[in-house]
Amino acid sequence: MTDDVDRNRRHFLTVATLVTGGVGIGLAAIPFLASLKPSARAQALGAPVEVPLGSLEPGEM
Repeated sequence: MTDDVDRNRRHFLTVATLVTGGVGIGLAAIPFLASLKPSARAQALGAPVEVPLGSLEPGEM
């Protein structure tokens, strides 16, 4: 074995490792971020409520 360092190969392996790790972290974050989304029930509870105001007389409220 030689003690010479192939800098191009080392740089390639470093970049490949960083890219692979970044993609892995990104893919692992998708389910976590999806779990922070409100459920359909919570969205329904926050929906606007319609109130008929036509039957109210002036000063009644």
